[in-house]
Amino acid sequence: MPSNSESVSRGITVHETTHPPQGKLMDADATRTQCLSQLRWKLALSYTAVTVGALLAVALVIIIASAVILVAMTNSGSLPVRLVDTAKVEYAPSLRPYLEDSPSDVEGIAAWLGRCERTTSRCCG
Repeated sequence: MPSNSESVSRGITVHETTHPPQGKLMDADATRTQCLSQLRWKLALSYTAVTVGALLAVALVIIIASAVILVAMTNSGSLPVRLVDTAKVEYAPSLRPYLEDSPSDVEGIAAWLGRCERTTSRCCG
């Protein structure tokens, strides 16, 4: 008599393989797909968080470096000296006629400042 895993037909012994029912296979595939989908979202969120964090760190470093440079330039005295030198070269020649008189021509200086305010480039007489 053949066993449960074998059947005899016309003298040929055939071994039956036991397969899990189709429903269990589909459940395993769905579970695996769901786990991989969750893993993809976790990785995507993780990569996004790391990228945003890195960009914020770079921006913070740039801001701090700019502040340090500005403070160093202001405290060193080079920035005020450069501003005064630029004012001497750029603005003093056009203001000279208004400042030579005693008392200074306040209305002329106000008109000169009004012309400078209307233009976005440097002021010229």
